[in-house]
Amino acid sequence: MVHIKANYSSYAKYGFLVAASCELLTMALIIALNQDKALAYSIVHAIALPMILGSLCVILIIKWLQDMESEKDKVAAYQAKQALKVANQTLPFIRQNSPDALKQVCKIIRNETQADAVAITDTQDVQVYVGHGEEQFCKVHTQISLMTQKAIRDNRIIESNDIREHAFRSLMIIPLSENAKVTGTLKIFFNKPHRITLALHEMAIGLSQLISTQLEVAKVEQLKTMANEAEFGALQNKINPHFLFNSLNAISTLIRIQPDKARDLVGKLAPLCVSTLRMLMR
Repeated sequence: MVHIKANYSSYAKYGFLVAASCELLTMALIIALNQDKALAYSIVHAIALPMILGSLCVILIIKWLQDMESEKDKVAAYQAKQALKVANQTLPFIRQNSPDALKQVCKIIRNETQADAVAITDTQDVQVYVGHGEEQFCKVHTQISLMTQKAIRDNRIIESNDIREHAFRSLMIIPLSENAKVTGTLKIFFNKPHRITLALHEMAIGLSQLISTQLEVAKVEQLKTMANEAEFGALQNKINPHFLFNSLNAISTLIRIQPDKARDLVGKLAPLCVSTLRMLMR
């Protein structure tokens, strides 16, 4: 009832009042149920002050729990802010969807998470690796590891704070998805153990969701561009060569009447003519 009716800031005060009321009720029952009233009053007199003061502990406990909850909210807000910051920085590169662009994405994530190395993989191979032992790692490790395969297969984040793999002691593998299908992973490495904290875990979840969304947007934009190019190509293929020759004949007639306008039409028709002839010659 106190939790529902009282304000959040008043929980400690009402908690103390409830605890003190329970202690007073206990002492009242001692007096009421004891036939030896003198003994009952003696007991109550002895325990009254300690029991009432003990109720003050309720205030400390409630305040401690509120502080923990507040700190958790602050950490969550900070990590959400960091995830958005990383997402905004990586957005231009993810849209390019090239090895060099993905390398820049890894560098940004490495700097923001203070990791020793960051890698991006697809479902089979390591696409980009940036950080500790970069040259050696890229030469030896081209295929994804068993842990990465498990993360892709189960579609869940895998964490380890005490691994002994490639001089790394902490590792986080985050699946990346497109249209609810895992298409790769983001891997964050640390040389020291116990670097995968709850804050980093929360940030990684938000970051993976944002990156996955950006990958989907980039894919849609790429498909849209390809569709526009295909539509333009189909339109060019539909143009009959006789149309071009008829246009040239019309322009030759226009040269005698309006030479300036004819010159402008030739300039506009030339690129279309060249591209169409090239397609016909393929």
